[in-house]
Amino acid sequence: PHASPAPTSDPARGGLPFAPQPDLAPSSLPRPDAALPSAVPAVPGALPLANLPPIAPPPLVSRPPAVGPIAPASADSPWTSGGPGIAHTIGQQAADAASAPALVPARPQGASAGLAGASDAAAWSVQLGAGPSSNEAAHAAAAQPGAPKPTALHRPAIELLWLNPASLPRIRKQPQWKELLATVKPRPDDEDLDDDLPPARRLPPKDRRDALAILTRGEPLDIDGLEAALHRALEDPDGFIPPLVLAEGELEMQFDELETLKATLAAVTPHLPGNTRLKELMDRIQEAFKTPWMQHANGVLEELTTQVRDTFTQTVKTAGAGYLDAMVERTLLDGRHYQKRMAFGQPRLRGLLSGGRLGGTARKAAVYLPETLEKELPRFRRMGVRLLGEIRSQGESADPRVVVRAMAIARLLS
Repeated sequence: PHASPAPTSDPARGGLPFAPQPDLAPSSLPRPDAALPSAVPAVPGALPLANLPPIAPPPLVSRPPAVGPIAPASADSPWTSGGPGIAHTIGQQAADAASAPALVPARPQGASAGLAGASDAAAWSVQLGAGPSSNEAAHAAAAQPGAPKPTALHRPAIELLWLNPASLPRIRKQPQWKELLATVKPRPDDEDLDDDLPPARRLPPKDRRDALAILTRGEPLDIDGLEAALHRALEDPDGFIPPLVLAEGELEMQFDELETLKATLAAVTPHLPGNTRLKELMDRIQEAFKTPWMQHANGVLEELTTQVRDTFTQTVKTAGAGYLDAMVERTLLDGRHYQKRMAFGQPRLRGLLSGGRLGGTARKAAVYLPETLEKELPRFRRMGVRLLGEIRSQGESADPRVVVRAMAIARLLS
């Protein structure tokens, strides 16, 4: 074995003792542009490798483009005009922006004909401040061949429940509906409707079409609109003439006071055993019914119903919330026991119209329907409706300020 040379140190350099290193002169280093060997030399004990292809050197970096000289500052700049060097105020900036010319996009070139071309041209002309407005541009685009027909937004689906044919001549004369009725066309299935009704009660197809057109496509009023229409009619110097209106809202049918008390007593009867307070109250009510005039005293009947409800709520804890109201309402709807009043010369059903889908005020209007609808109305106490009718002022003390005598009514399906 050969001994390794002893480490040496150079005291002049102050170095540590290391083994001597080979001379690394620049001439002994490989040149950067020297070609790489075409194959990797074999290393003893290494796995055999395939000859590698020559590796091209990376491309040279091109010189960056020359940058032109910076433009001299504008003479209008406050920094070069010898001013105090203060920027414009907010008011000056606003004045400068107002006087600056507006940026206008280039007119579209080569726009295709048809709907897209008309829409692009209309948009360009509107930005220039000339040409048709946005609505006119939309109509121009829609007028192109093949353009889809405009559809009315928020047009409801309705079901006609009742129509008074005798009121249609007056309805057709109203200026706000004449133009609408001129566009109504017959449909082939008009003759097939109302086939389950006797011939005397079937509506003429034209009457049905006209009523549906107004109820569906007319502009309805809410409670505020009804009050405004009544106010204008009352201020007519030639005298009050009830105006015809199209109204929309939620109709809540009112129940008969006597039948409501009977249904309430029937609903609480299963809870009488062991309930002394409720049983004593029912005994007093039964005794009061022996008075002949009791059945027509609506105010007394409502008060007795309220007492039964309050006593039931305070003494019966096993019934769920809303149990009594649900039982009573179901009984009254099954029997169609709607509230009736003598109004406009004949008995009529009474309901209350509120804002419904239109929202707005919390005030209500009274609606009077023919008594013959008692068995024909849908089995709902509350439903969204549109109705045609004339506005009258308050007919009884229990009515709100606005009263509507219905001439046609439809149920909102959507």
